[in-house]
Amino acid sequence: MSEKTSKLTAHITRVLVAGISLSLVASTVLWSLDSYRRYTTEAARLRATHLEQQKELVRSEVQRVLSYIEHQKRRVIEVAQAQTRDDVEDLHAALVELHAQKSHLLTPAQLDSEMVALVTELDRIRGDRFFFLLRTNGDILCSPVNPDIKNIEQIIDSTGNPLGTQILSLIRGSGEGFTRYRCKKKIEDPADYEKLSYIKVVNSCGIAVGSGIYLDEVEQGIRKDILDWVGKIRYGKNGYIFIDDWTGLVLVHGAQPELNGTNIWGFEDSRGTKVVQDLIAAAKTETGDFVYYWWRKPDTQIERPKVSYAQGVHDWQWMIGAGVYTDDIEEVIEANYLALQKNIRSNLISTFLIFAALVAVFSFWFASSISRKLNKTLSSFFQFFERAATEYKPIDTSTIAFDEFCPLAQAANKMIEDREKNMNTILHAQEELREKEQEARLLMTRAETAQHEAEEANRLKSQFLANISHEIRTPMNAIIGFAQVIRFSEISEENMGHLTIIEKAGENLLSIINDILDVSKMEAGRLLIQKRPSSLAAIMEETAKLFEHKIREKNLSFRCSVPPNMPTLLDLDELRVKQVLFNLLGNAIKFTHKGRVALELDLQPVTTAVFDVAIRVIDTGIGIPADQFESIFEPFVQRDKQDTAIYGGTGLGLTICRRLARLMGGDVTLASTLGEGSEFTLKLPRISVSAASTPTVQPTPPPEPKFLPATILIVDDEPLNRVVLRTFLKRHPFEIIEAGNGLDAVEFARRRQPNLVIMDLKMPIMDGADAIRALKKDSGTANIPILVASAATQIERYQNFIQEMDIENEVLSKPISYTALLDALAARLPVRPKF
Repeated sequence: MSEKTSKLTAHITRVLVAGISLSLVASTVLWSLDSYRRYTTEAARLRATHLEQQKELVRSEVQRVLSYIEHQKRRVIEVAQAQTRDDVEDLHAALVELHAQKSHLLTPAQLDSEMVALVTELDRIRGDRFFFLLRTNGDILCSPVNPDIKNIEQIIDSTGNPLGTQILSLIRGSGEGFTRYRCKKKIEDPADYEKLSYIKVVNSCGIAVGSGIYLDEVEQGIRKDILDWVGKIRYGKNGYIFIDDWTGLVLVHGAQPELNGTNIWGFEDSRGTKVVQDLIAAAKTETGDFVYYWWRKPDTQIERPKVSYAQGVHDWQWMIGAGVYTDDIEEVIEANYLALQKNIRSNLISTFLIFAALVAVFSFWFASSISRKLNKTLSSFFQFFERAATEYKPIDTSTIAFDEFCPLAQAANKMIEDREKNMNTILHAQEELREKEQEARLLMTRAETAQHEAEEANRLKSQFLANISHEIRTPMNAIIGFAQVIRFSEISEENMGHLTIIEKAGENLLSIINDILDVSKMEAGRLLIQKRPSSLAAIMEETAKLFEHKIREKNLSFRCSVPPNMPTLLDLDELRVKQVLFNLLGNAIKFTHKGRVALELDLQPVTTAVFDVAIRVIDTGIGIPADQFESIFEPFVQRDKQDTAIYGGTGLGLTICRRLARLMGGDVTLASTLGEGSEFTLKLPRISVSAASTPTVQPTPPPEPKFLPATILIVDDEPLNRVVLRTFLKRHPFEIIEAGNGLDAVEFARRRQPNLVIMDLKMPIMDGADAIRALKKDSGTANIPILVASAATQIERYQNFIQEMDIENEVLSKPISYTALLDALAARLPVRPKF
């Protein structure tokens, strides 16, 4: 091919590439312009369509509220019947109990007076409604009507209807039922109102009791409930419901509750539209209508154009309205504009990439042509180079035709020489690398094994602590439970004091049992500090009182001192402070054989309401060597060479003390001289004075509830726990059934249908969780109340099950206190009413 032909071909190729590129660019621009034109048309159609959709939305919201109002209107009679029936049933039960208790003690006249007094007291308490008492022959014992009327047959309602005759017929017939009539609320009131009454005969004493309620008052309550419901309705971005009466008084406004109760009849928007008057006029039409105006938006508080639909509740003279801000529609249009811009930008980028690709193809074609020519020139050089590389022979530079490639050949020869020199070095380095990799894999395997062993040891430790804590809790549950039972017996004041000490000691021992688990929780970061108003002086005195007997037994002098005029209450975790002092004071008494033990409080003010607290436990005991000051705070570590047969202990006390102190933001420090004594100091920095200026007065406990007879199923595999619960419950009219596992519990519950089940969680054969699931799935036992009574460790282990069954409020932690058990039973079993 001649040189001129090659140039012509290259020129034609460049022209074709440029033409194709320009055609693609032009097509893309034309397509983008057409897309913009079509979008502007679609945007106008969308604006109109979206407005109609929004108008239909507000119309449907208003009609939904109207449907709800009509439904609630129909419930007036139903609600009135329920209220009057409940009132009469409560009084009926009270009269039955009064007659059963006092009929054999009082004369008929005295018994009548007691019943009238009971009704009068209930009238005074309720105020808004009243009761009346009748004999079955119609004689009136108690009634708010004219006192000159002695017999119910004399009463007629406002329409002349013989109301008394109807009531007497109902009493002598079915013995209970409803009656409707019209009467005045007050004698001087010109209007009369529709009223509904319920009457029921007390068969044991030949008395009928009744109560009435005005239907318009029930309707007023329903209106209030409707307004509360409407005020919470939201739809769309800024949608809400508003209700005005036909005078312009705002009854509820979902977005501006400050307008509730305000009359806005004369309100005009910034364009002069009388907004409220136009809305009420639309509501008074038969089908309602739309109104256009300007109103403040809830999200921006700026007045914007709005269209609302209003329709009326004509018998209540209510206007129900809902609207949509038309500028929200523009936000949708703006989003489409942004999408179009993104689409156009994407098309332009695509066109540029296509153009660049064509240029690249042309460049590649041109470069390939040059490469073929150059390859022919260099083929001999590459052959030499390839052979030299594979056979480790240098290139003969005398055979190279182009002097420009001589430096390349010399560099290739130098590379071959260096490669031979470095090959051994590379092989040696590879061998060392393989050895290092093997060592790393071995170390990784050992580390993984050690980690698995540590995790397994930690799991076994936690399981051991949980199991041993659970086993100790069982006798502790019996000790604390029977201490509460003994408190109900008649014992001397001195023994009552001893019993109090037993209870306190039991509670503190239970706290120590919890400490065993606290070590594990603290290591896992799951123990939380809970501050509340507490008296430090009371905490110190209470802790000291637990050790009075031991101090007297060892003939030690003891002093507990607090500074004068100290704050009454401080915000701190009372339980954790007690735990620390209990351990420190117990150690001081244990290791002191003569001399004294002191418990001292020191407060240093930081501000008027913040103090640095230091509580020192000082003894004249055996002391601790200086080289053991830190090691004795480690778990299961005791003083070297101490005779554990004499002193005993687990070695956990000081560990718990220091970790609890640090969780509270403080520390426990030690100063000691061997043979002379020790001083442990609990430091709690920046403790705030409680907002309560004086200690909270303990309220007088309420009297025990008087339960009605009931059957209770106790499920626990530990007999001692069942004995404690049975002893608690024998003071009340309960029939007790016992089961030792979940399988028996399910069978007993299905057969005996108890009123309540008290269920342990950890049991053999079938545990409490599976038993509860079985009872809840069975339609015959699904509604039986179930109380879970289990140790705290088991409650924690079954936490997922408790959340799954939604029974957090049905759980009691062992040991169960008598008062906590009574409160739980009173909330789930029938009790005698209090009048």
